[in-house]
Amino acid sequence: DPKPRTTAGYIICFANPSRKRRRRSGCNGYVENFWLATFRNYRRMGVAKSLILQARDVALRDFGIDIAREHRLHVMTVNESAIRLYQRMGFRVHAVKKNYPNKPYQALRMIWSDTV
Repeated sequence: DPKPRTTAGYIICFANPSRKRRRRSGCNGYVENFWLATFRNYRRMGVAKSLILQARDVALRDFGIDIAREHRLHVMTVNESAIRLYQRMGFRVHAVKKNYPNKPYQALRMIWSDTV
């Protein structure tokens, strides 16, 4: 009898193969619009990190896009646990975006890159 499966979180991202980007940076494209959520009972168990690494593997395997080479994301400044996770994974703060996505919020623009 198989065990019931439980959803612990999700990641949604779009692979955008780009010839122009390949000429400029050597990348085959980029991943954009990165949405990540881990359900409360599964936080601090490595689920989010696992989802990010799986997305990276799929982007490379299926689209030839190495998101570790250069990937950008936005994270709300109040989401301290997500900021710590991204920093542990190698993302660095690139800029602060005011009124993002709208007033009065702020977000950090973070970059995951082997050239940072």
